[in-house]
Amino acid sequence: MSYQLLKTRLSPPVEAGRLLSRTRLVELAAQVSRHKLSVVQAPAGFGKTSLLSQWCQVLHDEGQPVGWVTIDSSGLDPIDLLAYVAAALGRALPDSAGSFNALVESRRHQTPEGMTTALVNLLAEISRPVILFIDDLHFLPDESVSLLGRFLELAPRQLSVIIASRTHTNLGLATARARGQLLEINMDQLRFTADETRAYMAESGWQNLAADDLGLLETRTDGWITGIKLASLALRHSGDSSSLLRDYSGSHQDVSDYFAEQVLSIQSDRVQNFLLKTAVLDRFSASLCDYVLEIRQSRAVLDEIEHSGLFLVGLDNERQWYRYHPLFRDFLRRRLQDSGFESSAALLLRAADWFRQKEQLVEAIECALDAGYPGRAAEILETCSQDWTYKGRIRLVMKFVERIPLQELQQYPTILLTWAWHLMRHLRFEQAQELLVSVRRRMEDWENISTIPAVDLDQLRHQLLHREITLAASLDDPITVEQKCQELLGHAHHDLHPYLLGSVYAQLLYSQREQFRFEDIETLAAKAKGVLQRSGYDFAMIAALAVIGTSQFAMGRADAAIQTLEEAMATAVRYGSERSSLMALPGLPLAAILYERNR
Repeated sequence: MSYQLLKTRLSPPVEAGRLLSRTRLVELAAQVSRHKLSVVQAPAGFGKTSLLSQWCQVLHDEGQPVGWVTIDSSGLDPIDLLAYVAAALGRALPDSAGSFNALVESRRHQTPEGMTTALVNLLAEISRPVILFIDDLHFLPDESVSLLGRFLELAPRQLSVIIASRTHTNLGLATARARGQLLEINMDQLRFTADETRAYMAESGWQNLAADDLGLLETRTDGWITGIKLASLALRHSGDSSSLLRDYSGSHQDVSDYFAEQVLSIQSDRVQNFLLKTAVLDRFSASLCDYVLEIRQSRAVLDEIEHSGLFLVGLDNERQWYRYHPLFRDFLRRRLQDSGFESSAALLLRAADWFRQKEQLVEAIECALDAGYPGRAAEILETCSQDWTYKGRIRLVMKFVERIPLQELQQYPTILLTWAWHLMRHLRFEQAQELLVSVRRRMEDWENISTIPAVDLDQLRHQLLHREITLAASLDDPITVEQKCQELLGHAHHDLHPYLLGSVYAQLLYSQREQFRFEDIETLAAKAKGVLQRSGYDFAMIAALAVIGTSQFAMGRADAAIQTLEEAMATAVRYGSERSSLMALPGLPLAAILYERNR
């Protein structure tokens, strides 16, 4: 137990430079005085001390008595903690300073319980409200935290306490929360908004920073105040702000040093190992971490990390999914790379397996690609590219196709056929033709591979014929379209995927319309709509209705055509938006019909 109090612990720290006034948070000072307990909890560098200092100044200027205690890394035992609390209250209440100071002087003869009782009794004799700030509570040992919780439970209502901590406090907050006596401020509220980032950079001499550069800074730092301050300092030594901010990451020397000294070094070996290995994941759950790290205690470690107030961001209210702050994640990934621990590739491959088992295939493909295994990514993409395309997500398929080498893609016909379809939509017919020819040539090889089930080969033939039909329609060749539609319907009518069957009916309808053969148009329209309505593929329904509507107009049924095209427009809006490219399919012919009718 220390017998002399440090006066520097009894005043807010003096920060270099002027504090940015954060009106939206400073205005909460009025609420602070109305709550018995206020807790500001966030990781290091989020401006907790700065906010408490501003609150303290605002309340002091309003004439309210305020006291301050800073806990440092040496911690405080229970008696010393109460001594500092008594000294701070004595400063806040000069008329009662003698009583509080006497308690401080007698502390060497007190027990924690006796001193708690004496302090509570002194406060009970004071009629006016008093506010006590306690900064950096995370440095307190558990026994002192428990005593503080007991003191807060017994303290009279005229005492309001404001606490700042990196960690979640063990003060038993549930009762205060239930009674409406607790005000909580967390990382989400503390992070700089875009306007605050802009204001801070302007006050730091970067008034002319381009909007794009500010956007980069906001994205890189995710509102982390110390990260923004370090970026501001780094800009002074850089001749190219855009380049620096584009490359600004957790590997930047100043940022890396901060995380190493203030965050990682004070964690246990178990937590450090967990942080480094899970940083390869963009988002994670306890179950995923167990699988990737081949352990069984990830839930307990995540609880420990969350309690410690590290740079962990919850992604749902159930505390199932998390991510790390972007700069902290970058720092950890670099540390893993330099550490010689297990390679990130092995960790990511296990993550890909887990996501695949859970049918979260986008994440599975991303992990395989990030691991440097495009073949594994292509293998997964082959299983879902058809369904994604039928649901209007062909752009997602192509996003991954662009990241996989051609030699890997050549082994996966469904991906190639999807690619060909994408090329047709972008009027690149020659390249689409080349892909279709390549797939047809290779069909013979696949037919001779006994490991490929016959049903899968049949599905490939159906897809290939469908793409050839689509290409012929794109090239305005209705005769070929009709021939291939009849071929596909003749050989596989009952085995066709519903999307393909509805699409084939629509293409057959188109081909007959273009040949001015209208006798089967209504029958084909009913078949196309019936199949697609039962299948639930709205994406295909939009295109089919566009074909049906234009065919009805060609038959002289303008009112029916307008009704059909308006139905397609409504479906397109539900599926996407009024500005989506899907709207053009029914929108353009509808505009032409309305123009013809002077509407």
